[in-house]
Amino acid sequence: MLARGKMNSALVEFENGEKSVVSRNALRRLSTWESEMNENMLLRKLLWLRHGCPPHGLYGDDGEMQCSACGIDFKRASAKYIERRFLEINQPKMAEALRFFENQE
Repeated sequence: MLARGKMNSALVEFENGEKSVVSRNALRRLSTWESEMNENMLLRKLLWLRHGCPPHGLYGDDGEMQCSACGIDFKRASAKYIERRFLEINQPKMAEALRFFENQE
């Protein structure tokens, strides 16, 4: 942000050098969205590292989070897909935990 205006506006400069006047409310929403995305990626990374397959099957070059043993792309796959794959490949601990939480609801 380069400058703040009186009418809830801000002058920002983007990475490509373009300057624009935008709402400061929009900037706040964007920073909240970015922090949620960062937290989501952190949780995905932890799940990728600790999901139970042998470490030699993990591929993490260039920011990827894939497992060749179970075939899950932890960076791009939806949470529902990851859950389904865990159950399909019979991850006993995950299946047991899911049953426990389903019984709690």
